[in-house]
Amino acid sequence: FWRMSTCILLLLVVAVSSAAADAATVVEHDDKNDEAPRSQPPRHRQCSLYLAPSFTSSPDRIQPGVYAGRRYEASEPIGLGPELAVQLLDLDAHTGRNLREGQGQPDLDYFAAMAQVLWTPDSTMAKYETDEHSGGPGRTFTAIPGVGMLGNFHPALINADWDENATLFRTVMGDGAGAGDGAGEIAMGRVHPGRGGVTTYYNVTVAATVTIPVGMEIFLNFGQDWSDKALEANPMATREDYDQADRSMDKAIEFFERHAEELPEETKERMYGFLVKDVIDLIAPDKKIADILRSLLPESHAGLREFKESGGGSLQHKNPTAFRDVSWLEANGRCLDNVVPGPSTVPYAGRGAFAARSMEEGDVVLPVPLMLIGHRKELDMYDLIQKKMDAATEEQEENGYDDGATQTILFRRNGTTAEPTSSQLLLNYSFGH
Repeated sequence: FWRMSTCILLLLVVAVSSAAADAATVVEHDDKNDEAPRSQPPRHRQCSLYLAPSFTSSPDRIQPGVYAGRRYEASEPIGLGPELAVQLLDLDAHTGRNLREGQGQPDLDYFAAMAQVLWTPDSTMAKYETDEHSGGPGRTFTAIPGVGMLGNFHPALINADWDENATLFRTVMGDGAGAGDGAGEIAMGRVHPGRGGVTTYYNVTVAATVTIPVGMEIFLNFGQDWSDKALEANPMATREDYDQADRSMDKAIEFFERHAEELPEETKERMYGFLVKDVIDLIAPDKKIADILRSLLPESHAGLREFKESGGGSLQHKNPTAFRDVSWLEANGRCLDNVVPGPSTVPYAGRGAFAARSMEEGDVVLPVPLMLIGHRKELDMYDLIQKKMDAATEEQEENGYDDGATQTILFRRNGTTAEPTSSQLLLNYSFGH
């Protein structure tokens, strides 16, 4: 299961001429007070996130995935620094809507591709950017680079989700503020070159929902709709099913070891057969899931302890390539957290990237997967108006059903002759804009 569309991979290389980028000595100076250098985000030597081929890859398609470079406990933020988010406002109305009167469905291929990597605004507390929250026709889409676009989905392996409240606790640095604009101070109402040019949504945080062992791929929670559709299309055991099977196995191991001397071997095997056949049927939601769980169990009770000590439990035994050792990640992937975010040292530039660890000349700073946007005009914005349209679906109209209900939809004021008035903020975060 995945949601990534076309992806291009670049490698950003350190371009220093002689000295290495030394994370231990880099500090940022406040341009307003050169005597008071500001320390940058803490530096770390261990890579905590890797980009490598995903468990969801197929023989004819390599899908990028994000892997844990260290152990994460439940509720712990993932990665060295929070992400930023860029809101796209009424994207379908500005450039994705069929402009003929009476048609309200997106008709450009790029829109469907972009929708696969965008989030609902609730993930960053941005639902008030348009009137969608109150039932209006506006619509907000949220682009979250980094883990937000690279994290994959699998209904049985979900281990991370957005901390939706994190953006509310960000340190306010003003609209476009950088080091030269008093980072940490509110700059509302002040005229400056960066105003409106950078997103005010940062400190967007992905947190572990369960303990994530070293080397496991990060699978984000895409929402209940994604899970329901995925399981409907391909029924499979969920994390809860695997956890229940592991708990039953733990109890069986405890029982057999406690009665190791007093029970004859034949009795142990009969009891183990009861566990494999009847108990698994009771804990599994249906026969197919029961068969999946049964296939993971050893043939004899004597193999239970070895199965348990091999690590990972039934979830890992069923999905072994979702768990990699660090040597595999080093050989097949790239470190994703050589840089951490912070207020830029460039005046009015918003947030910048700072070295998280020392790097030598020629070292790869970051792998940079890109989402392909076919043309710059696809981020154009126009003057929009609201129109009331027939709410009946095409299927309802074909069946002669129309209850007269209407819906309000946004369109360009001058249709196909309209001239753009501005651009989506995402343009400022596009490679090559």
